[in-house]
Amino acid sequence: MESRRGGGVKPAGVASLVAQDIRERIFDGRLRADERVPQDAIAEQLGVSRLPVREALIALEADGLVRTEQHRGTFVNEITEQDLRDHYTICGLIHGLAASRAATRMDDDDIAQLRRMNDAMLETDDETERYDLHWRFHQLINRVGGSNRLRSVLNQLSHNLPRSLFTSISPRDVEARDAHSTIIEAINEGDGVLAASLCRRHLEAEAEILIEGLSAKGLFA
Repeated sequence: MESRRGGGVKPAGVASLVAQDIRERIFDGRLRADERVPQDAIAEQLGVSRLPVREALIALEADGLVRTEQHRGTFVNEITEQDLRDHYTICGLIHGLAASRAATRMDDDDIAQLRRMNDAMLETDDETERYDLHWRFHQLINRVGGSNRLRSVLNQLSHNLPRSLFTSISPRDVEARDAHSTIIEAINEGDGVLAASLCRRHLEAEAEILIEGLSAKGLFA
């Protein structure tokens, strides 16, 4: 990660990458609740100055992951199961709104593309490919059914949690397979109300899978 000499990644991009790294540390347990964030150590480990680390912490504080205490430093906030449920509930509402509109906007080519991506998700054993297909599946619905504002909000929400968490949710399990198929059929039938409801339930189910996995790792202990 280049930054000390001003080459390579732009400063704003460096801060974003640092924020991503710190998110990973929080969610994988390397940084625990109420632990002071070691800014100097992180800067040294990532090969950056302290400035992008401070900028990253400002962004993470806005996300509610850390807090700054005057004259003491920046500390990790406790993450609760309810925090994650709330995150996915909000995502589900926005995804649902986009899906309800997509039900009146998608054409046959769009539906066929959703079917191909869903089939590919079930066939691949590669977690990265599965994640990308899952992402593209919902991205297509959001692109067709959303607005610039909806897509902007979803983009911000998608960066609140580290990517590694999403790859731990397998779209290959029974719930996801059935959820994607029923969402496709609801959109194909032009039933926006059902499509919205299915998207919300799908995201709520993903939250429970994620919570179960993080609980097993001791994140909520």
